This record gives sequence, structure tokens and C-alpha cells, in this order.
Amino acid sequence: MIMNKIILPLVCVLLSVACTPNQESQRQPEETAQEPDVKASTLDKQLLGAWSNVSLKVTMAGETSDSVLQVAPGQWENVLQIKPIVTVFKDDFTYTSEYTDLDGNVILTRTGEWTVNADSVKMTENGSTNQYHAQINGDRIEFSGYIDWDEDGQADDLYWGEQQRVMKQNL
Repeated sequence: MIMNKIILPLVCVLLSVACTPNQESQRQPEETAQEPDVKASTLDKQLLGAWSNVSLKVTMAGETSDSVLQVAPGQWENVLQIKPIVTVFKDDFTYTSEYTDLDGNVILTRTGEWTVNADSVKMTENGSTNQYHAQINGDRIEFSGYIDWDEDGQADDLYWGEQQRVMKQNL
């Protein structure tokens, strides 16, 4: 019982950190071109709509060893004790992410702006930006990038997440 009281707040903090943009310079898996291309216009149109988290893996860099948080498909509620996060990308280049507890109550809402450059999505909240490599395959999208998941001031934690489209439209 005590573990449940500790785990839910810890998970909420970790999820908040995962989605909290980082102002530090970020090491990216790939550099992206500065000139817009056909992929950019395609990705920004494909991204519009609502997406629900399916799985994630975060490898947090440690001084002596790395630690890993992993959520397999179908295990979101069991592992994180919340429903999958739903993020809506709107055509005005804003986004909203809602975090919902197991009883269906929204416990956190995050908002910001997003942009696309080639195969990268930048998400900015309160003036801080995280950048992710994005790859869409049908109604699934994968995001990966280095962020400061563990809040140690370094964008050295490798985030990978998969989301599934739940609604496609211009919002």
C-alpha cells in the first residue's frame, strides 16, 4: 500500500519531466537540414490530430551505469498507473497533452508549440524546447531524442516513445 502511494507521484513526476522541454543544448541522434523539404510539409500534415502513448523506453545516463524505464505495449496502466497520455497536435502549431488517472480524471495538462524541420519535431513549452526525430508509419509514430528525463541538468537521457493515432483532423 505504501509503495502505491509512492509510485503514482513518482510516475507523475517522471512523466512530467519527460514532457518538460529542456533549455540546455541537446545532443541529437541526427542533425537536420535547415532548408524545408518535402518531408517537412508531409510530416507536419501527418502529425495533425490526437495521438495516444503506446510504449516508451528511456535510458537514463548515470555516472557508473545507465538505468532504463520501459513500458511495453498494453502495459501503460500497469507500469505507470495512469492512462496513456493523449497529445493533440493542432494546425495552428500548438499542442496539448493530457495526463489522466486510472479513474478517468485529468491530473495534468501541458501545452506548447510545435514545429517540423525535415524528420524532426520541436516541441516548445514555456520557452524551452525538446527536439525529437519522428517517424510515422500508418497510424503509429515513433519519437526519439535526448532529453533531461532525470532532471540532472544534462540532456543525456535517450527517450524513445511510440504513439498511436486516435483522431485525425485539422484541429
